[in-house]
Amino acid sequence: MWNTIRQSQVFDDVWFYHCDQLGTPQEMSNQTGAIVWKAQYKAWGECKVEQAKSDFFENSEIISNNIRFQGQYFDGETGLHYNRYRYYSPYVGRFISKDPIGLLGGFNVYAYAPNPVDWVDPLGLNKSCPNQPMKKDHYDASSRREALRKAKQDAKIPQSQQPKITREDLDDGYGNKVMKDGQPVTTRNYHYTNTDGKQIVIQEHTYGHTKAEKIKV
Repeated sequence: MWNTIRQSQVFDDVWFYHCDQLGTPQEMSNQTGAIVWKAQYKAWGECKVEQAKSDFFENSEIISNNIRFQGQYFDGETGLHYNRYRYYSPYVGRFISKDPIGLLGGFNVYAYAPNPVDWVDPLGLNKSCPNQPMKKDHYDASSRREALRKAKQDAKIPQSQQPKITREDLDDGYGNKVMKDGQPVTTRNYHYTNTDGKQIVIQEHTYGHTKAEKIKV
């Protein structure tokens, strides 16, 4: 019988990424903590300044990094960012091909995100805001009062507590305003403090409005 011993692969260098709040690489360091790569970006992801170890020290190896916004890989031949399902242009801040689901994804089928500071789109399919707190989407109930009672119970808000009320344009969850008869739908936000001392916001969705139908697969 043959006994094959597989040799483990030895890595000469290990580099560590240092990213911003959205996962965009800002610096890379080696195992000693020395910076071997760093970059500065324009607002929509174009790399305007890039320095590697070969710039810091003479006769050193060339280190490069092609990772850009979360889920994006820089293509040196085209200058575009490969974003899994689409290509993104950092020069204009939008995709160069349409959203695969067409207008169901919004009126602007080339849009990347409402802004590049809070939002990401790792697959080129659905933008998201990772820094927003987790929230329950909705409460189904036979009445407005019952839905509010359920929401307060889940959030550990005393039922007797009276909220501070503010108004704002209703958002579809993706940075787009919800419209009715060509006008933005305004909704109420109820601000509470729960028994843990946390600030809780419950948004009312009792007003009628039109939203796109979900895709049936």
